Amino acid sequence: MGRFSSQGGQSECTACATNNVTGFVTNATACYSCKEGHVRDEYALFCGACEAGTHKALTANGFFACAPCPLGSIAPVGSVECTKCAGGDFVDTDGASCTSCPANTYHFDLSKDDCTTCPAAGAECFDSQIQILDNFWVDPPANVTLFEIMEETKLYPCANDEGCLRSPRNARHVDCDISLGYFGPLCGACDRDNVQGRGTFTRSGRGCVKCWKSEESWLAFVGIGKGAVLVMTYLVGHHSFAAPEGEYGATVQKIAISHLQVRLSRTLFAQVPFPLEFIPHHIASRLYPVLSAPALAS
Repeated sequence: MGRFSSQGGQSECTACATNNVTGFVTNATACYSCKEGHVRDEYALFCGACEAGTHKALTANGFFACAPCPLGSIAPVGSVECTKCAGGDFVDTDGASCTSCPANTYHFDLSKDDCTTCPAAGAECFDSQIQILDNFWVDPPANVTLFEIMEETKLYPCANDEGCLRSPRNARHVDCDISLGYFGPLCGACDRDNVQGRGTFTRSGRGCVKCWKSEESWLAFVGIGKGAVLVMTYLVGHHSFAAPEGEYGATVQKIAISHLQVRLSRTLFAQVPFPLEFIPHHIASRLYPVLSAPALAS
């Protein structure tokens, strides 16, 4: 049995080829191949169908056997290959069909057949999968690369609507949009020191705004200065020193000129960084009194 002789009366018989059987007969003259999804027994007598959840596979020693399907895959009885369950569906207990989670739940562990309830806020669960909403993130436990988001898991909103990006490495995390200057644990800090290599940024309202280059700042500095000088020149040129009693236009012009002078001084020497080495010490000490003495001395 399991061997055959093509001609009767021979003293030696030939073993059947891989996945071929003779059946329960003596003096077999031929072997017969097992059908797809079937493998022979160890005696090469009969063929049997692979059970549900297994498939016909070639073993290391060159024989066929029924091998279990990978996690998340199914196979009906007599299968030659396994089929992966779509989306977040998981393998049913029979191993031959896929099952979906009910609404507001998702499937987390491929080795289990249970569903997890979606968090109360910050995520949506559909098609047996979980999707964290835009501008939300979850703080993972330390030293854990994959963790289950439970119903009680707290999801946190990002500091603003443009600071967070969906992480390409892990859909359950977010990355800060460093191109817009955001960084930090809440993507709410502005990169003032060019740590991310995308330039320097400062806060404007709830968002980050990229700072001008030094050349642009100096051009604005010169432009503001020239504009202020032109305005003061115009006001002085149109100032009337012989205004009649009851005419207060000249007084208003004086007030406007004084205001411009004060604003110009504050703009040039308080808000815009100015090279101190170009300002004499006795002048800088009057125009920029907020500087410390060591800074002025340097």
